[in-house]
Amino acid sequence: MSFLATISTQSTGKYTGITGSGQSFNNMQSSVVLMQIVHTNFTLSWCVIRTFAFDFAPGSTPIADGRLLSISLNRTLFSIIGTTYGGDGTSNFALPNLQGIAMIGSDLSSYTLGSQTGSQQITLTINQMPAHIHSIPSSTQSTGVTGASQSFNNLQLSLPVNYIICTSGYFPSPDSTVQYPFLGQIVALIGNSIPNGWTLANGNLLSIAQNTALFAVIGTTYGGDGRSNFALPDLRGRVGVGVATGSSLQLGGKSGTESITLLSTNLPSHQHSLLSNTYGNNQTSSTGDGQPFENAQPSLGINYMISLSGVYPSRDGGTIDSQTPVLGEIVGFAGNYVPQGWSRADGSLLSISSNIALFSLLQTYYGGDGKSSFALPDLRDRVIVGSGEGFTLGAVVGSSEITLATDQLLAHAHSLPN
Repeated sequence: MSFLATISTQSTGKYTGITGSGQSFNNMQSSVVLMQIVHTNFTLSWCVIRTFAFDFAPGSTPIADGRLLSISLNRTLFSIIGTTYGGDGTSNFALPNLQGIAMIGSDLSSYTLGSQTGSQQITLTINQMPAHIHSIPSSTQSTGVTGASQSFNNLQLSLPVNYIICTSGYFPSPDSTVQYPFLGQIVALIGNSIPNGWTLANGNLLSIAQNTALFAVIGTTYGGDGRSNFALPDLRGRVGVGVATGSSLQLGGKSGTESITLLSTNLPSHQHSLLSNTYGNNQTSSTGDGQPFENAQPSLGINYMISLSGVYPSRDGGTIDSQTPVLGEIVGFAGNYVPQGWSRADGSLLSISSNIALFSLLQTYYGGDGKSSFALPDLRDRVIVGSGEGFTLGAVVGSSEITLATDQLLAHAHSLPN
């Protein structure tokens, strides 16, 4: 029997009136919508997610939208990902669906490859409301306690992937352009076969002596003693969040929690009617301060960059090269600098006249006046989610803090003293 059904069986004089409507609240942390596609490297037999700041899938690459593909026409891709993301395994299989969904690192027992987790909307249960009471004016007594202060899952809709980092590749110099793969490059692998020169971004300690070039790129940003060893980024159970000047999170910094337990101060200020005039008042006193709470699932600060000088993407079929950046492509990097030909995805305004090709792709999706300037995506303190299903390219969705409204409390009442 529900809480309110239980109340309805009691004498109305023993309970307050009901407050709250049980409306849901948006559980998405601050996110930017970008184009995400599935790219297969048939030479390496791997499949990764690539991200772009423009509104189409380059070449003939499929969008990561959960579509079903024919096994007979895509045997190599099927051999890599199988039915990890869906499909009957007989005639078809599914691609990952990242529409409005973030990528979270797998390799933990609770986050297995392909198993979607989290939720976009949260509706509090009676037990997830903070335990609280209301005093009764002109009385020394208070109402009974309602709520049990149980936690709720704080993960926005997320899809586990294998985040991997390049340990043997081109050196990303600030003074020259760089090809893929480059040291410290972070990609989202959607299969289980990790190619040579890459390893899971799982926080492992590596020997400096055996990885001098990679150590020169990332140092001890993610841990290690800096004498004999250094640590890789640990994206297990975490989403990547962009860092740059002005971000609250620093490179390699961790934030967020899997679950949240609300405090009574997080309740919106609210009252309950008194259904009996025993106390000489029509309302209880108010409880709740309406204080916001942090809305961030476990996150790791990484350097998101956008290519300013890559290959111009084709809308008319063909392939995209596995070794060459695409103009307008977004890449994660574990280093604290930017190679030549790249810029931090920090919302900077660029001159149209100096970046005509890039402007033709990005237009003013991310800001700018469209006459003399346009803006880059701003991923500072933000997560990437894929476009589609109502999520439009360039939109900033979600929030870093949530302030509950009275309607978002579960409809509830309080017992009254005898």
